[in-house]
Amino acid sequence: TLLKLSCHPAGTISVQGIRAILAGWELEGWVCDIVCIDYADLLAPGSKYENKRDQIDDDWTQLRAMSQSLHCLVVTATQSDAKSYTAKTLGKQHFSNDKRKHAHVTGMLGINRTEEEKELGIYRINWVDLREDHYLESKCVHLAACLPLANPCVLSCE
Repeated sequence: TLLKLSCHPAGTISVQGIRAILAGWELEGWVCDIVCIDYADLLAPGSKYENKRDQIDDDWTQLRAMSQSLHCLVVTATQSDAKSYTAKTLGKQHFSNDKRKHAHVTGMLGINRTEEEKELGIYRINWVDLREDHYLESKCVHLAACLPLANPCVLSCE
């Protein structure tokens, strides 16, 4: 089996629950390479926190730990802040809920587009965070996307 899927309504599974599913699959002889979560900020709390930001920080910490201990890629999404709606390119300042997310990721990509790019079906992807390598937030890869076909193609790199 190349792909296993486990679907859960928003807020009904925690990082510990995901780890339990992965452990069960491993007992069956299937080890994951990639875990995709849509999206980390909607995970159920693993512990009770008075402050939602502390819960989100704990979830992101646990996701990093899961990636490290299971030697797998963990991919998730998060929202940016309201100022990102008018920004041409996303940067570290465009975080939602808790800036500590930046401390936990190996890499964070921004998905950018202006109204004109939207009409043309073009997106720009940039590194917002990248451990262990040099990057500039302002440098983007341009993608021509046919989202109904889920088919992005690289157009150019700045």
